[in-house]
Amino acid sequence: MDDTDTAVARAVEPGGGVRMPAASVAGVGRPARMEGPYGARFAVLRGDPRGT
Repeated sequence: MDDTDTAVARAVEPGGGVRMPAASVAGVGRPARMEGPYGARFAVLRGDPRGT
């Protein structure tokens, strides 16, 4: 998935939770941490396209 915000929205739909909302981090990209409906924790990261 290319969009962190879409990944967060899709994780919440079936009953998951957001542990850290998507946020832009300079030089890194846009990470977010979530939790599935059964408690599994995971993260997604959209890398900084500038690569700096």
